[in-house]
Amino acid sequence: AFFFFDLTSAAASPSGADSEALRARYVAIKSQLADTPFRRPLVLDSTQATGTLKGDVHAVVDHPFPAVRVAVGESAAWCEILILHINVKQCSVANDAQGDVIAAAIGRKNATTSAGAHRVAFRYRVTARSADYVRVELTADSGPMGTSNYRIVLEALRYWSAERQEAYATADAATRRLTGSR
Repeated sequence: AFFFFDLTSAAASPSGADSEALRARYVAIKSQLADTPFRRPLVLDSTQATGTLKGDVHAVVDHPFPAVRVAVGESAAWCEILILHINVKQCSVANDAQGDVIAAAIGRKNATTSAGAHRVAFRYRVTARSADYVRVELTADSGPMGTSNYRIVLEALRYWSAERQEAYATADAATRRLTGSR
């Protein structure tokens, strides 16, 4: 699956992206993905402007897209995803009249508990889902220390060949097909 993970101010980046836009981004950074210091297809990009921080992560992940689509399409799975970061001390999912809310407790990296952690309530929405594409948005109006307008977007696309217009279940399957190896 090809992933795009966007961490930005909600006001800084428009929503409404689709699978074609993600495919176009993949084609645009394909050479960067092939040659990274991480020794895997992973490209990081970050920018800072007055009052706004933005980070983009693009990666090709060797994991079957159908499993990714199901996992990120369930709010409870996001606690497992978010808790991977050292600063997330606790995570829970609740439901209100507007849908699912993911509550994360964010604290110092050396802290071992959620005591004293800052609470961020992310509104969870699946904004697109198809056989070859999924887009999930987490937004929060406020965060720690007076920060605001949080937006986390994850887009995943079935791994594919722009030249051949073919989709693959995994990056390994695509590599075998495109290189002719077994």
